[in-house]
Amino acid sequence: MSDKTAALFKKNGLGDDIKKFNELMDELVRDCAYKAIFEYLKTKTPFEEVKYDPNMGEGTQFAGASAAANNSSLKFKDKESMNIESLRHEIFHMYQYRYFGVSNLTQNRHMVEFEERIYEDIAAFVRYGGNEEVALESGHAFYCIYPGLSTYEKEYYAFLKKITINGAKYGTLTKEEFYHWANIFGKTSRTYPETSYDYAVPYEPSINDLLQSIEQVCN
Repeated sequence: MSDKTAALFKKNGLGDDIKKFNELMDELVRDCAYKAIFEYLKTKTPFEEVKYDPNMGEGTQFAGASAAANNSSLKFKDKESMNIESLRHEIFHMYQYRYFGVSNLTQNRHMVEFEERIYEDIAAFVRYGGNEEVALESGHAFYCIYPGLSTYEKEYYAFLKKITINGAKYGTLTKEEFYHWANIFGKTSRTYPETSYDYAVPYEPSINDLLQSIEQVCN
């Protein structure tokens, strides 16, 4: 394992494919939004293992969301599912796991997923210079609103431009903004619809502490 991989995981369960994972870790930390997560996590107890699980029903999973704290692992279904997009998604859940502990992840799964999605969108918006068209062309989907299937696109992009100063920096969210977009996520999400989940549930987001740390990490 590379130094970066070894800083987060105790064991390699990928065999020779750990070389690909090491390369993804290098790519991950070149993005300030994810370097901030890495810097936070490397100060904590390492996770158990990064490994394959061919029996998974989906491509990737951070098992800590449903496992004991001393048995948390990052799992990929196969080599194809091990890519930068899936790593960005799951490492945010790893951050939430260390920030909240396991109970909040399981009790408020819809809010946990929303928080990951909006962080991912903010990071992409800065990465692509505040240009949503370039971000979409790159393959980023803005899952908080499902572009092309939502009436909230114009409002959402205006919000992202405001808090990032047109893609120039990582801004934080007010409580009102967090809950507003959580409710929109509930209206547009196929997996976590508002008909099945309560988006007014009390939830103290972890996202602002992370966003505030980025400037210090990258400067």
